Amino acid sequence: PSLSHIYLLFVTMSRPIHLILKTNEQGKKFCNVMFHSGAAERYLTCIKLVACLRCDICMCMKAEELWRSTYVTAWQNKLEYNYPTMFCCCMIDQVGVIYYDRDILSKTAKAECCKPVCTHCSPCPTCCDLCGEGLVLYGATCMSSELTAIPGLRCFCCRCFTILTNLDDVQALSNAINSSRAKAMQEVEQYKRAPGAAVIN
Repeated sequence: PSLSHIYLLFVTMSRPIHLILKTNEQGKKFCNVMFHSGAAERYLTCIKLVACLRCDICMCMKAEELWRSTYVTAWQNKLEYNYPTMFCCCMIDQVGVIYYDRDILSKTAKAECCKPVCTHCSPCPTCCDLCGEGLVLYGATCMSSELTAIPGLRCFCCRCFTILTNLDDVQALSNAINSSRAKAMQEVEQYKRAPGAAVIN
């Protein structure tokens, strides 16, 4: 990359959460995967069932690819997810990233009967895990300033939340997100206190 590209990179990725990543021997920053949750096998069955009910030949042919492309991954400084969909005969990825300095990730938990409190308030939020387990992201409130745009964001009782569904081993994923975020935010605070640190919130 040219010097102008390098300058632009560090100007546009200069929040502390971007800058806490370690540098390898080649001088490049790297980010490790802390936990990866793929879609539950039950979700593949649901995709095939929906495709049959719709008489959607393209979706039938792409069912396994849709299933394999669905995931939620906890990285060192962010959460990444993909929930692909079908448009005509094309599979379209719907990838999103939420950095750990956004309020929505300050609290995560497995979706259960009316839990976490003041979120979905449903006795069966994932239909008895028929297509997989659900992960609730619910750290933001109506007064939060560190927000992010994510699918299905709803607000109830001054709490904002969303549910990432169709997953396996959600409790382990939630634990990984919570511990990774705690460590990342600790490093963010250390970075902010470092002499000469240029802090952009």
